[in-house]
Amino acid sequence: MAVVPPNPEVAAFAARIERRVNELARTMVRVWKAEIPNFEALPSDMKDIEQAQTARHAIRLFLNRLQHGVDADPQGRQLFRERAAQRAEEGLPLATLLSTYTVGCRVLFEELRKEAGPQEQAALVEVCGLLMAAGAEVMADVVQAYQDELAAIASTHHDRHRALVRDLLAGILPTEPSLLEEFRLTEGAVVLSVRFDDDPSADAASARGPQAEVAVRRRLRRIQGALDRHFGRTVPMLLEADGGHVLVPHALLPAPDGPALDEIAARLAETWPAVRVSAAVANSPREVAAAARTASEVLRLASRLGRPPGACRLADVLLEFHLTRRDESAELLSGLLAPLSERPELLETLRVFLAENYDRRRTARRLSLHPNTVDNRLARTTELTGLDPSTPRGVTLLMTALALRDLG
Repeated sequence: MAVVPPNPEVAAFAARIERRVNELARTMVRVWKAEIPNFEALPSDMKDIEQAQTARHAIRLFLNRLQHGVDADPQGRQLFRERAAQRAEEGLPLATLLSTYTVGCRVLFEELRKEAGPQEQAALVEVCGLLMAAGAEVMADVVQAYQDELAAIASTHHDRHRALVRDLLAGILPTEPSLLEEFRLTEGAVVLSVRFDDDPSADAASARGPQAEVAVRRRLRRIQGALDRHFGRTVPMLLEADGGHVLVPHALLPAPDGPALDEIAARLAETWPAVRVSAAVANSPREVAAAARTASEVLRLASRLGRPPGACRLADVLLEFHLTRRDESAELLSGLLAPLSERPELLETLRVFLAENYDRRRTARRLSLHPNTVDNRLARTTELTGLDPSTPRGVTLLMTALALRDLG
């Protein structure tokens, strides 16, 4: 509020009211109890003594402004900001907190109106305007302090989520077991691996421009919100621009390989269409890291094999998953097709022949070739590799070699 010289009549009126500050504060608290829903359920340190103290401070601050044109204490509203931060920390609804100020302004004005004599009606009108302006200033401070505290609480909670997930993914158990209890992870979790593929939408396009960081944060907030709504509570997660991991308590996802995974994928697709999600079970916190590696590998294989976005299960890539567990035989197997490296037409024909369940005529139609040409190419493949795609052993080795070649 701009500093203006006080009206002498208003100042004299305020000076006369000052002797009633304690009485006015008690009246204010009494009305709060009567009119504000659930006031008696508020934290005990909010009641009576503290509220009377806050009320007295507010009344004195306002009367001082009426007498001097400015607050005697430039930091006078700091008390209101501190109280707002405390209420946010306690979980008091903002609407309830603001009610104490709106009701307080009304009670104060009613008491001032009763005090004003006939000759002070003009001064009372001016007091009413000043009270409305002062109340607006205070409530603006209160809202800002409340929101700042909520943001700080959310940030701290978010950081603790991320730190916990990061440690568990690295195989590090928290030094405070209560953290696992807080997030319901004492019995392990279902580990979701999430991967964001490129999306042609405008949002994705902006992520490649100057607003990249903003677009990424927007995406992650949407994903966080979608998962929280799906599970009905906040679940710990560690997500970056290209994806990450989510730890879901077992009770929230008892059958991760069933339709529940499709439902999660569908919910995420509403936010980001090109998203893949897989799940692996960790039966203890120590198993989280291994489960995360399994879920991530399922997504990697699904992407490399060209499977569409959505839910990806180990069963969908079971052969490829097994084949990529590298041992001394993997290099030999993947090398079986080395003689075809310079003959891409033979590789393509072999791939289509296997995909068409060894039907040479369907293979020929897909490739727009004569069936005899398909026979000739398959025969040449046998000559170069020593593997006959018309025999069970030859088919098994060729399919395995192709899978290793595609995933290598």
